[in-house]
Amino acid sequence: MARRFTWVFLDVGTTLVDPHPSFHEVVARICRAHGHAISAEDAEAAEPGVWAELRGREQRGERYGLSREEANRFWHDVYHIFLRELGIDEPGEVPFRIAQEFLKLETWALYPDALPTLHELERRGYRLGVVSNWEDWLEELLISLEVAHLFQFAVVSGVELVAKPDPGIYRRALELARANPSDVVHVGDSVDNDVRPAAEVGITAVLLDRRDRWAGRHEPRIVSLSQLPDLLDRFQDRGSTSQVGDPDPHGR
Repeated sequence: MARRFTWVFLDVGTTLVDPHPSFHEVVARICRAHGHAISAEDAEAAEPGVWAELRGREQRGERYGLSREEANRFWHDVYHIFLRELGIDEPGEVPFRIAQEFLKLETWALYPDALPTLHELERRGYRLGVVSNWEDWLEELLISLEVAHLFQFAVVSGVELVAKPDPGIYRRALELARANPSDVVHVGDSVDNDVRPAAEVGITAVLLDRRDRWAGRHEPRIVSLSQLPDLLDRFQDRGSTSQVGDPDPHGR
């Protein structure tokens, strides 16, 4: 079969990287350091309420900030909501400390399946690009994780000043790749931020469903990046996007 795709665009947060040892443990550790007996399990239980409130704010037009300053305010607000869901009434210091922790390069780690998959895609001849909602320090993070050299470019919201779900961020990636949408697959963890806007510009989108929450509700779908190379080589018909709302919209 003739090669259909030449490019693979990838999301970063919850696709290639995640906080170490986990998002919930980082939040809990900072809370404990400030005298609050919070476990990772407590943080995980509180999380759905946070994203439910943020979805409501998004419907009112309040979205992730584009500049570093706007993004910092956004994440500080997220962690303030988190503490409220955890029953902690401390609006200043703890949200600030949590936000600062997630700005540290050492807080982030590649998923175990990320580097082997990137190498395998490269071996099979695919060209790679990043499309991510992240602040302007993402390239520094990719360098620190020793994967920056594997990508031809990175389109980052904090640099381009356009963010998912605006399909303009995918048009910018197509410009840098000098590629037609039919030449490209985009892989990310969010239906709302990755699948739908990529499909809007004609890119085939694959949902990375690490928690296996979309079984039977969305295709094409993978639960590990390690499944991606063989899926790409099998593609003959474009997959359809789901019409179900994204249950966890915080993937970057």
